[in-house]
Amino acid sequence: MNNLLRHFFLRARCDEGGAILELAVALPFILLLVVGVADYGRLYYTGIAVASAVEAGVHYGVAYDGNVDSMTASTRRDGAGFTFDTINAGKFCRCPDTGVVDCAATTCGVYGAPQIFDSVRVREDVVLLVHYVGLPATVTVTRTAILRQR
Repeated sequence: MNNLLRHFFLRARCDEGGAILELAVALPFILLLVVGVADYGRLYYTGIAVASAVEAGVHYGVAYDGNVDSMTASTRRDGAGFTFDTINAGKFCRCPDTGVVDCAATTCGVYGAPQIFDSVRVREDVVLLVHYVGLPATVTVTRTAILRQR
């Protein structure tokens, strides 16, 4: 009976050492996976925040006749705490037959007045937590929204 207990305890110690060794080998891969998921989540969240901000800016422009400063301010307000790298807001006019024209043009031929559009473009750089081989250290998230005024 004593011999059987000794064999059981020796065997149990041997298995615990194997589990620790397996954990030591697998732990770096598990941590890399966790950090990768966190980086992906940060990129995804940034994409959603940037898309929401450009939509708010362009909607504000349509509601208040394309005031560029107001569109930029509205974009910053809806930015979910981000300080965007660049915000480009503006308006442009387009004729269906000739494309983009000067907004001072009064007519587009048979089509009448040119169509007026507001646009907002935002760029935000996201620095990854870990530099992955083959991937850049910084990923740029860019979104553009264009909405017709009339």
